[in-house]
Amino acid sequence: MEIITRRQAIDRKLTRYYSGIPCKRGHLSERYTINMACIECVKPSFGKENREQRWHENYMRKLSLNRMGKLKLAVRTENLQQVREMAYALSMAREPLLRPGDCLAHCEPQYRGPNTFLHAFKLFPEDFEVLTAYNNSLTGY
Repeated sequence: MEIITRRQAIDRKLTRYYSGIPCKRGHLSERYTINMACIECVKPSFGKENREQRWHENYMRKLSLNRMGKLKLAVRTENLQQVREMAYALSMAREPLLRPGDCLAHCEPQYRGPNTFLHAFKLFPEDFEVLTAYNNSLTGY
């Protein structure tokens, strides 16, 4: 293959070019002129099987999100990170297709005592008692 720069490929109105430099994944293949993407890196995302798999994973994730409920807990500020991690771990154990943002807690504006605020967690109803008991063990109730 002839080694040319992207600028030369654009001037010749080529859709692809070969730079001779490996991509970040180590492929020595042509790149697209429009976005400098490696053809080997882009290839897996085009197939029908891959598209169907992504659709199925998104569908299953949305079904899981619909099953999840909101649990409101009074959490001390110093324990918030541990409780968040536990909520995420419980949700991921039930549904591995979830993303970190699916279980995020947000602070409700209600003050519940010294350094304690009401937080809402999205997780499966079966795990409400587990997270509540974990939070109580951290706070000493």
